[in-house]
Amino acid sequence: MSKRKPRPARRWRLVLRFAVGALVAFAVVGAGLSVLLSRRVLDRDRRAAAEHAQFVVDSVLADHLTAKDLSAPVKPDRYAQLLGFARTQVLQPPLVLVTVWRSDGTVLFSSIRSFVGKKFVPASDLRAAFVGDTSRSAVVYNLDKGKLFVPRLPEQVLDTFVPLASRTGHGSSSASAVVEIYTDYASVIATAHSTYWKDILTTAEALGIIYLLLLPVAWSLSYTLERQNESMEVLLSRERSTQFERRRLLDRMLKAAEEERTRLAAELHDGAVQRLARLGFGLERVRSRQKQGDVAGAENMLREMQTAVFDEVKELRAMMSRLRPPVLDQRGLEDALRDRAEAIKADTGLECTIQATLDGRLAPNLETVLYRVSQEALQNVVKHARAKHAQVVLGRDNGAVVLEVQDDGVGFQPGATKTAGGDHFGMLAMRERVEMIGGSGEVTSSAGQGTRVRVILRWQGSQA
Repeated sequence: MSKRKPRPARRWRLVLRFAVGALVAFAVVGAGLSVLLSRRVLDRDRRAAAEHAQFVVDSVLADHLTAKDLSAPVKPDRYAQLLGFARTQVLQPPLVLVTVWRSDGTVLFSSIRSFVGKKFVPASDLRAAFVGDTSRSAVVYNLDKGKLFVPRLPEQVLDTFVPLASRTGHGSSSASAVVEIYTDYASVIATAHSTYWKDILTTAEALGIIYLLLLPVAWSLSYTLERQNESMEVLLSRERSTQFERRRLLDRMLKAAEEERTRLAAELHDGAVQRLARLGFGLERVRSRQKQGDVAGAENMLREMQTAVFDEVKELRAMMSRLRPPVLDQRGLEDALRDRAEAIKADTGLECTIQATLDGRLAPNLETVLYRVSQEALQNVVKHARAKHAQVVLGRDNGAVVLEVQDDGVGFQPGATKTAGGDHFGMLAMRERVEMIGGSGEVTSSAGQGTRVRVILRWQGSQA
């Protein structure tokens, strides 16, 4: 079978479907990654802003706060010093407010002058920072701060509380003061967005490169799939053809079985029945001769009738042998094939040799199939081959039984399925018999070179 090249238009359709599908998949993946990435970047930058505020408190502000500053609200002269320091060293963008709290809610220092010395209800994060001695941060709205609302500050801030327990010198495990830092949350969002878009562009470039690299793979896969589809179509076509042949073969087998019954009925009626009827009439004549006293004539007729009975028995045995030779069950396949070869030579003059090396009997079903195959093959040789010699070879090969029937006749073209007398029903029947028990077979022939039928069956020895 020649290999057809896949149709380009069909390949392009496959590649286009893959490209569109991959693009949609990449878009969905990219959208999911962008949402996840935006959240992670924002969380990361928010943590970074809180850590920055804590770093400023621990490394810059804490060193300038004295124990006196952390015990009572600062005096005006001290406030001016701390405020100048805070504005130049602490409140650098994006930090916008700093406040020092005492645990009772008193403001010890703040960049908002009006808060200093006042006492407020401590927020939950402020109390947690005093008790747990750990930093706390949360995003809050300036409007939600109540009395601590400062109109000129950003609308949304990152509120960070940093405890100063280690700066008091008392060795207490709880904080004696907490520094509150406001960070402009809009600045945090802007930084996150900048980082987010850089990461998105990098991710998009990576996905784009992967997408472009997949296109040649898709083209190659489309070629492979197209080839596989064409192979599958060929296999399905062969299977449909085989199923059609099997249905046709079954119909012919049923028809042949009915024809065989009709033929046997006609053969028995025209042969054995007619001859037995003549024997009945002959016996009537013998009885008539005996009544007339012609004993010699009656004895002659009885001898003739005895000879006719023996001939009839011989004919019936020959018919039985044609249906199923007794020797096949009694002595096995090799002897049955030799008897068949002798019968063919006696009837047609065709020289037929048998070469068998089985070293034992086969299972009955194998012997039956091999005998029927050889019988059909030899019958084809007699009918069509015009051969002078035929050879049947039967042996074992690597755990299998191999049967070959070869002749030196005129041969035929393997592609031809019909002859002048009809189609090769016998060849289809042979193949069906072999395949039904898991074997395989082939017929090779060419004009003027004879024909060879080869059948291979899995070895099955006879059962005791």
